[in-house]
Amino acid sequence: MTNEEFQVLILAEIKSLRQDMTERFDQVDQRFIQVDQRFDQVDQRFIQVDQRFDQVDQRFIQVDQRFDQVDQRFIQVDQRFDQVDQRFIQVDQRFDQVDQRLDSIDNRLSWLEKHEESDIIATLMVINNKVNDLHEMFRSVSEVLGDHELRIRALIRRPV
Repeated sequence: MTNEEFQVLILAEIKSLRQDMTERFDQVDQRFIQVDQRFDQVDQRFIQVDQRFDQVDQRFIQVDQRFDQVDQRFIQVDQRFDQVDQRFIQVDQRFDQVDQRLDSIDNRLSWLEKHEESDIIATLMVINNKVNDLHEMFRSVSEVLGDHELRIRALIRRPV
């Protein structure tokens, strides 16, 4: 082999090596492109996961807001129960006042019953004594006028 042939052969080998290396670099570049695409896909998936986390965070925020609303409602209901409790206390106090008034009236009625009973008994005794006195007077008048009364009745019955 001559030097020129050897150079041509070496140049062909170098060219072949360059082509092989270029192909290999192209393959490596393709692999890097594929790896980049896979990284892009992974990034997209991370972006989707981040978006889902954001959605979950939003839902938690909404749930927290709803809990706050429920807490506010509980506070309002508790305040209303306090108001109702105050009203019951006021009504209970009024019932106590009415009970006291009824007790006072009952005591007065009891006192009046005791005194009225004795007044009624005394009045009945006075009436009884008066009736007895009238009965005695009627008897004495009947005895005195007994004979005259029979004659008056007889005159009234006679035909005219």
